[in-house]
Amino acid sequence: MGTPLKIVRTDKVHWIELERDGSDPRIIGKKYLKSLDGFPDLISEIITYNLGKSEHTITTWISRVIRLLSLCAKEHEIRTTPRSSNEWEYFVHSLYVTCIASREQEASVDTRAWLWNNNVKPFLEWLQARDFIPLDVILPRARRIKAHGNSTSFQVTLIDSGKPVETTPNTLQNTLLCEINIQRTDQEYLDELHYELDRRATLLHSCLLRYWRSIKAHYDFGKRLTDSAAPKQVNEALANLSKLTTPRRGSPTHHPLKPDTEEKLQLLLAYMKERGLFFFCKDRGYMPGTNTIYRCFPSLESMLPMFDVDALPPWQKIAVSVDRLNWLLGYLEPRDVAALIALLILLNPNWNLTPLLEAKVRSKDGKSWLEMSEGGVRFSVDKKRARSRKYSDLCDTSQEILDFLIETNHSRAHFMPPHLKDALFVRCNALYGWGVPSAHGMVTHLSGSNTKTKFKVTDYYPKLEKAGITKALSFSTIRTTMGVLEWFKTGSVKSVAKKLGNSKRVAMKHYLPEPLVDAFNTRRVRQFQNLLIIAATKDEEYMLEATDFSSLEDLNLFLKNVVDSVPGKNPLLSEVLSDTHNCSNGGELIASLSENSLTALYTYKYSAIDSNIDSKSLSETCQQSGIIPLSVITLSSYLEVFLNQHKDQKLKALHEKALSNARQLTASLRWADLFISQGAIHEEV
Repeated sequence: MGTPLKIVRTDKVHWIELERDGSDPRIIGKKYLKSLDGFPDLISEIITYNLGKSEHTITTWISRVIRLLSLCAKEHEIRTTPRSSNEWEYFVHSLYVTCIASREQEASVDTRAWLWNNNVKPFLEWLQARDFIPLDVILPRARRIKAHGNSTSFQVTLIDSGKPVETTPNTLQNTLLCEINIQRTDQEYLDELHYELDRRATLLHSCLLRYWRSIKAHYDFGKRLTDSAAPKQVNEALANLSKLTTPRRGSPTHHPLKPDTEEKLQLLLAYMKERGLFFFCKDRGYMPGTNTIYRCFPSLESMLPMFDVDALPPWQKIAVSVDRLNWLLGYLEPRDVAALIALLILLNPNWNLTPLLEAKVRSKDGKSWLEMSEGGVRFSVDKKRARSRKYSDLCDTSQEILDFLIETNHSRAHFMPPHLKDALFVRCNALYGWGVPSAHGMVTHLSGSNTKTKFKVTDYYPKLEKAGITKALSFSTIRTTMGVLEWFKTGSVKSVAKKLGNSKRVAMKHYLPEPLVDAFNTRRVRQFQNLLIIAATKDEEYMLEATDFSSLEDLNLFLKNVVDSVPGKNPLLSEVLSDTHNCSNGGELIASLSENSLTALYTYKYSAIDSNIDSKSLSETCQQSGIIPLSVITLSSYLEVFLNQHKDQKLKALHEKALSNARQLTASLRWADLFISQGAIHEEV
C-alpha cells in the first residue's frame, strides 16, 4: 500500500501533504510548488513515483526535485509541461543546466552530478518508460569530477558583476544567543563577546536543568506511589468503580478515585498506569471527571514535589497544572519535549532537533544504541542528511534524561502502536493520540518566537527574557553558540567541527559567524602589519611615528601581547626581538596556583554569570582598585580550560576541587556579596 500523499492548494500557496501514522502530516514543497502551477500533470507523476517509499525518502526526494524544477522554470521561463519532442529536449537540457550550473545552489559540482544521476535522471527514465516523455528524447548522464582538493561550487562572481549583499548596519542577529557587533574588531570586544555567550549559555543551562529536575522529581514521586500501592486496595477500588455507571463530565463528589488525599492519588495513578491512561484523555474509563480533578488542585499542591520555576506565566493562575499531573506517570507535553531536547543539544551539540525526534532506542536488528564505551555510556542518533550516526559520550544529566525516556516508554509499550515501541520521544495527548512529536513548532514551545502561543518554557523563567536570550533562542542558535564557545576556548576550527559533528568546511561556513571570524582575522592582520613596520624601522628615529604608537611603553606592551598570543616561532617577531632580552616568544602564563586562589577566581566568574551581570558593566574600570572585572573573568576562563586539559593529575585535581568549591559558594553568594564598600574582595572568599 502506498504512502498517503496529496496536493493541498490555497490562493497564496500550495504544498504536498504526507500523512503519517500517529503524527501530524508533513508539509513538503510549500516554498516552490506555487511556481509550478503550469505543471499539474508532472506533479501528479511525482506523487505516483513516490508511492510506497519511506517517509524520509519521500521528503528528501520531493524537496530536492521540486526546488530544482522551480529554479529551472524561473531561469529558463518555462511555464507549462512540454508536449512535443522538441519541447521535451529543451526542457531536459534546461533542467540539466540548472542542476549543474545554477548559482542559486550552494552544492559542489560533485554533489550536483550526484543529484542528477541518482534523483533526476532515474525519474526522467521512469517517465519515458510510461510514455510521458517521448522515446527519442536523450537523457544525459552527468560526469562526476574527481578533482585534486575540494570541489568548488558556482558561487563565483567577477568584480562589480553582482548586486551587493545587504547587511544589518550594526549587528548580526539570529545566529547566536546574543548579537554580534560587526563594527567592533578589537580584542576587548572579543573578550566581552566570549563572556556574554558563556553567561547566556550557562543561564539557559541552569533554567533548563531546573525544569528537567522538576519533571524527574514528579515522575519519581508518582513511581514511588504506584510501586507501593497495595494490590488489595487497588482491587477493592476497582470493584467499587465497576459499580458506577460510565462517568460523565461532573463525576460524583465522592468518587472512589477523587485525588484529594495521597492514598486516593496513589489508587488513581495505579488505575491509570494499569490501563495506559493520562489526565484529561478522551477515553478515561472510570477516572474522575475534569471538574472533580480541578477541585482537587489545592490539595494536590501540598502533595506534589516542588515546581522549580521563578514565576508563573499570566495564563496559569495556580502552580498545579495538568502537565504536572501527567509528569507523575512520565507523560510529556510538546513544551516538555522542547525543553529536554534543548538541554540535550546544549550538552551534546553534535545532535540536532530532527535526528533526536526521530531517534530510535534500538536498531532494526535489536542492537541498543545506548552502549558502553571507553568514556562511559554513549548514545547515537542517525543524522540522515549527513548519512552517518553521531555518537556522544553522555554526561550524568544526558544519561538521566535518556534513562527516563527509555523507562517510561518501556512501561507503556503494550499500549503503543508497534512502530513506536523503539522510539525515543513518544507523544500521547487527547488531540492526536500516540505519535512522534512534530519538529514543526518546537521552537515555539521553547521560546514562543514566530507565534503568539502561550505554552512556552521561557514563561517560567523571566530572567531569560531579561538577559535577552528569548529573542534569538532556537535549537540552531544553541548549537552555534556552543560551537563558537569551543572556538574561543581552543582557537581550532577542527575542534569546533568535532564538537558539532560536522566537517571543517561546514563549521566555517555555517557555525562560525563571518563577522566574528573577520574580527579575529583583522586583529591578526593588524598585528602583522605593525610587526612588519617595526621590523623595518627598528633602528630608525621615526619608528614611533611610522607605527603610530604614542610612546615606547605602548610599543613594548604591544610586543608583549604578541609574544603571549602568537605560539611557536615568528620570523618577524624574532627579527624585532633580536636585540631585546626582556621579552621571549614563549607565550606562557606564569601564575602561583592554590586551591584558595582558584576558588576565588572561579567564584568571581560564576557569581557574575549567575547574577546575570552583562559584559558592558564588567568592562568598566573600578575607580577604587583600577581593576577591570572582565579581565579577572577572562583569566578565570583561561585557567579553567587550561587546567582541565593539563597532563599533571595533581593540577587537574586541584582545579576540580576549586571548581566544586566555587559552585557551592556561588549557590550561597550573590554578586554584591563579593564586595565591600571600598570595592575590595572579601578575604573569606
